[in-house]
Amino acid sequence: MASQSVKETLVGLEETSMQRSQRQSEMSQAYYAQHTGDITGRLKELELEWTVDKVLKTAGSVATGYGLLSGLIGRRRGVLLGLVAQSFAIQQAVTGTSLPAILLHRVGLRTQKELEEEKAALSGLKKTKAK
Repeated sequence: MASQSVKETLVGLEETSMQRSQRQSEMSQAYYAQHTGDITGRLKELELEWTVDKVLKTAGSVATGYGLLSGLIGRRRGVLLGLVAQSFAIQQAVTGTSLPAILLHRVGLRTQKELEEEKAALSGLKKTKAK
């Protein structure tokens, strides 16, 4: 029963984050519809923006590397960190989401899909205004 409650809470957090991300993208599109000269700069910014997946992979790799090195010098706590990081990586791969992914999304990082959608919308605005 407790796990169901946790799952419902995580789903709620994820939905709230997705709605905020969608609203942010819509506001961006509305702004750039009026300021088409700035679209190229925004597209470059989007290319450099880190995604949830990129942060998870980087942090997971660092934590796992730290865990392996800690294990080599006899520190068990470090090994535990690597195991936890990899368990989240497995959860992300199998289910498509994990607690760290939801939390990163919650603090404002976006998924690759969300970035691609904004890029496509801005590119469409740029082409429309060019005609």
